[in-house]
Amino acid sequence: MDSVLYESYVARGGRLDEESFAAALPKAQSMVRSRTAAVPRGSLTATDQETVYRAVFAAVDALSDDTAGLASYSAGKVSATFSSTAYRSNTVEAAIERELSGTRLAGTAV
Repeated sequence: MDSVLYESYVARGGRLDEESFAAALPKAQSMVRSRTAAVPRGSLTATDQETVYRAVFAAVDALSDDTAGLASYSAGKVSATFSSTAYRSNTVEAAIERELSGTRLAGTAV
């Protein structure tokens, strides 16, 4: 893993340790790359690249959130907890979308 990338993540408020960041990074990068595939990599401006980093870092955080996709219900002494992979995926996609929103990269879904 690129330690400069991790340092950049931490400088932007990232809260994961380096090992957790490294574990989530490939999936996060893949999801953002897929979301922005219509924009040729060579045409990215410095502002675009910063937006891509923010989207990747947001996806890393969402992928690493152990509570994403969890829902619980309690009634008296009865309690149930449910986990939804689909909800977790939507949470990661929403994190990416929040970062891309308002940029030229937002309208590039394929």
